[in-house]
Amino acid sequence: MRPHETRLTVFFAAVAMMVAVLSCGDSDETPLGSELIGDLLGSRPGEVFEDTFAIAGGDTSYEFYSLIDKQTYLEVGRGDGYERTILMRPNFSTAGNGTLKTVDKANLRLFKIEFEDYADVLTVRFYQLGQEYNEGDSVVVLDTTTVIPDTSGAIDRTLQLFPPNYPLQPDLVQGWIRGDVPANGIAIVYPDTLDELFGIDSRTAEEAPRIEVFFTDQTQTNYSLAADGIFARALTTTQNLVVSDGFVRRIHLPVDLSAIRDSAAVHDARLFLNIVPGSVSGTIQKLLLYAPRSSDPNSTEFAKGQLIDQETLDESTGILELQITNVLLLLLSGELDNNGFVLRFTSENTEVRQAEFYSSAHPTLGPKVQVTYSSPASFKE
Repeated sequence: MRPHETRLTVFFAAVAMMVAVLSCGDSDETPLGSELIGDLLGSRPGEVFEDTFAIAGGDTSYEFYSLIDKQTYLEVGRGDGYERTILMRPNFSTAGNGTLKTVDKANLRLFKIEFEDYADVLTVRFYQLGQEYNEGDSVVVLDTTTVIPDTSGAIDRTLQLFPPNYPLQPDLVQGWIRGDVPANGIAIVYPDTLDELFGIDSRTAEEAPRIEVFFTDQTQTNYSLAADGIFARALTTTQNLVVSDGFVRRIHLPVDLSAIRDSAAVHDARLFLNIVPGSVSGTIQKLLLYAPRSSDPNSTEFAKGQLIDQETLDESTGILELQITNVLLLLLSGELDNNGFVLRFTSENTEVRQAEFYSSAHPTLGPKVQVTYSSPASFKE
């Protein structure tokens, strides 16, 4: 047989074998049936939906009565819709033989912070606190008893840069040192209604407040503060949702997921809150959204939970958008209890600041959840 004839014979034999194999591949008895051609999974994808769910109600702001008590500054006065009062408690626990001496005169030394937003001078009043103040305390209502006049009997005092000395009545200070009068603390209160603030160094600053005591035996002792902080309260009320710091408020948003089937495949989910124009104040506007372990604001578990997202608020956009896809998957699968969402500042008890959002009571601008999801895929038998 000639060489080229041999090659043709081999070629046609190979073709015949390939046809036989492909014929077997088309058999209904094999796992690769004709119904799978063009669809390796043998399924039809589910239908994709994009729905927007409004928060149906129950959204509210809860108040928490902590103070700004770990910062290097203290503020008194009014501004940005909030009133501030300075609380401070002198430390006489180490008075020692001072309890045996007689006080001749005493001054509260306060050192002004030179900041352009602070007033040069400010009229205030000193009050005794009815209950002992400690840092970390929850102070619901400012409990003041009697005013502390200066040595002339005047109840109004002027805070200023210099001199930093504010006279205290010797008998009162002596009573504090000896324990005859409870040294619960001093409240520095702003009695006016103008928007003006005055700032001083706190006990953690370099120029910390102190009480200078001069005794009749010509000796002097300086007493430091055991605690200090800023007591802040809002000057107005609102029906809007408010997240705030200084006077801490957190927003609770119940979420009804009954419209989404547990078997749905969630591709994307976002929470949208519309900002009330002109309601944002303060400097660092970084917010945190979490899923609380409890829906009861009085429970310690309300302050704990699953982190969802953190975003910096930009008032110019008019809206706060938060990514909630991952937590929504956990809620739908039952791995996480649905106690709603909570919005707060990332670091609380830092400064007086706030932002307001329209609530579900607003006909169009209330909180909304936007979800993109698909129904389960259907498999051919």
